[in-house]
Amino acid sequence: EAQKLFKELADKFPASEYAPHALFQAAGLAERLGQTAGYTEANGLLVELVKKYPDSDLVFAAQMKEGALKMTLNDYSGAQLVYQDLAAKFPQHKDVTRALLELARCINAQAADNPALLESAKTKFGDLRDRVDAPLEVRVEAGYNLGEVLVRRGNPEEAIVVWWHDVVGVLFPEPMKASELGATGAYWIARALVRAGEEDWKLGKLEDAKTMWRYAIERQLPYAAVAKAKLAEAGVTEAKP
Repeated sequence: EAQKLFKELADKFPASEYAPHALFQAAGLAERLGQTAGYTEANGLLVELVKKYPDSDLVFAAQMKEGALKMTLNDYSGAQLVYQDLAAKFPQHKDVTRALLELARCINAQAADNPALLESAKTKFGDLRDRVDAPLEVRVEAGYNLGEVLVRRGNPEEAIVVWWHDVVGVLFPEPMKASELGATGAYWIARALVRAGEEDWKLGKLEDAKTMWRYAIERQLPYAAVAKAKLAEAGVTEAKP
């Protein structure tokens, strides 16, 4: 019923300053209804918003949501086009690096056995990791994904260096606290440490793996429970606090 009222407002008063906001709210409610039909309807409402109100301050957020919905529907090529358009239209937007991160994720998701796409994803993740104007959580997530791309390319040793040195060492130096990273940044730092440990373990570097997992616990990261489980699997009965 709420969604219906928002749509009616936008239809009856298209010249109103509230019309784009009504469409945005209607799209959010359609998404909350879930399932493919809800996501598809939400996407259509966002497309309508962008088309009818290109000067609205909601366009950036609407297209970010549009891209996310397409990814939910496994339409990665469609999402890629949305994020490319967004980055081209708003190169100076304060959140443009988030759009670029999603763009890199879309390309990575389509890479499979395509070396050119995998190389493109690698480059984009690497560029974002090194962008000093990007939010820390964006740089951390990009660095984590860069490591995963390197593993897929058969370079686990290089991935470990990226995770341990470039992500943890550069972006989470001591005595920086996990709370300073924000919840998202802390999560990806922890994931990087856990994955670095896993790849070390596969390479037979058992002590290095344990060091990675212990470090995640010592730095009080939110993914530490997984690190504890990994240590337990490795036969370490009690992790250092």
